[in-house]
Amino acid sequence: MSLRPKRARLMAGISGLVLVFLLPLPVAISDGRQVDAGPAAKEGAANKGVVSKASVTVKKSKVVEVRLPFSTALIAEAEIADVVPISDRSIYIVGKKVGATRLTIVGEDQRVLQIVEVDVTPDLEDLRAKLKENVPEADIRVSAVAGGIMLSGTARDAPEIERAINIARRYSPDAITNAIGVASPQQV
Repeated sequence: MSLRPKRARLMAGISGLVLVFLLPLPVAISDGRQVDAGPAAKEGAANKGVVSKASVTVKKSKVVEVRLPFSTALIAEAEIADVVPISDRSIYIVGKKVGATRLTIVGEDQRVLQIVEVDVTPDLEDLRAKLKENVPEADIRVSAVAGGIMLSGTARDAPEIERAINIARRYSPDAITNAIGVASPQQV
């Protein structure tokens, strides 16, 4: 879903226009879908569409460096991640929602310079800490799988497992895989 820079500036609305005037670069933000980094200098041959990967935690960010100056950055799923150019060679990616999307970076000559597969993951470190705090007797492992969370390991009983799942839902409401088993009681 590509918008031309002039239409993008119009659709950005008043808040986007205010942001444009506050930033030092000529930047237009259109609903998270396309941003204009301003004029890119003509420099050598394009990267010929290099594909790379970036992992970003929800509500956190990452800077992606581009080898050549770019003029446009397009994000496929604006509800999953947003992009803001820092300069004509670097882009700030913000994780908004768990999932995967694609960032396409285009040069002034309209050639694709780079494609970035963006994987937005839940904050697993924070989830691990919350599980240790709230279900301390359980031995629960947490990992990211296919845009969601997998819980594995053992718990003392079913209510402990339910408590762990409820905590995990706060990090990924729709995609939790429960592989936690109940530890068998020891007989004496």
